[in-house]
Amino acid sequence: MVTDDDQRVARNERIKLSATFLNNLAVAVIGAGLVAPFFAVLYGLSNLTPDQIRFFGLAAPGWVLMGAGIHYIGRSVLGGLRS
Repeated sequence: MVTDDDQRVARNERIKLSATFLNNLAVAVIGAGLVAPFFAVLYGLSNLTPDQIRFFGLAAPGWVLMGAGIHYIGRSVLGGLRS
């Protein structure tokens, strides 16, 4: 027999899994948009022109902001936890 307490615990775990997914997505967005291009240019692994490098440098804050936004959405999902 499933009690109300069991349902609450299961709901909280689903919420935590959703928040974890969003946080991991945020890390991936920042990694793909900021860290990977930085190291590709740093170690000469790309054939980018100076204009393309400048573009990626200007786009980097956008990737960081997008990742931070997804992270904060995940934090707000945690607000639905019930005690």
